[in-house]
Amino acid sequence: MQPKTKLKLYAVKLRKQGMSYSEIQKIVPVSSSSLSPWLRNVILTDKQKVTLVKKGETARKLGSKTLKSIRV
Repeated sequence: MQPKTKLKLYAVKLRKQGMSYSEIQKIVPVSSSSLSPWLRNVILTDKQKVTLVKKGETARKLGSKTLKSIRV
């Protein structure tokens, strides 16, 4: 099996567990342009989708607080 194929299978496995692209990138050393087509067809459960949305909202709030503290 090709090295990229192993990485792809591992990335798909992680995505099926409900991990975000950025979380997967920290574990699987590939670019987001590689991850996107690999993970495009992975179907997430409704619970996983809600969890990912909440993680994104939390990250955006934290980022805005950080930027505000830098400005102040």
